[in-house]
Amino acid sequence: MVIIMSEDEFQFNSEEDAIQLLEDSRKTILNLDQEIFKLILKRTKTAKGVALAKAFLGKNILDEKREETIYNNVKKITDEEGEDNINDEIILRIVKLLMELSKDFQKNIKE
Repeated sequence: MVIIMSEDEFQFNSEEDAIQLLEDSRKTILNLDQEIFKLILKRTKTAKGVALAKAFLGKNILDEKREETIYNNVKKITDEEGEDNINDEIILRIVKLLMELSKDFQKNIKE
């Protein structure tokens, strides 16, 4: 039996408990990864509408003001919901990669 002392502290009564927690945690991470990838695909497909609207309106793919808004929103969420030991810079790099993926997709739509 695993005794959870706090959200990030565990005390194991046996090696089997530690193995079980490891296996359960890995299964949870696998499921979360699958959900994340599905959401990334959905986010990218949604960029098609953005690209078509921008093309019709004669706007550039790059919208620095919008990107700044997204970064600020993510920073706010990580400040409110994040753990103290999560690196904000890495989270922002992930968001930047998502935006690059979206811009690349939009560029291909406009061409």
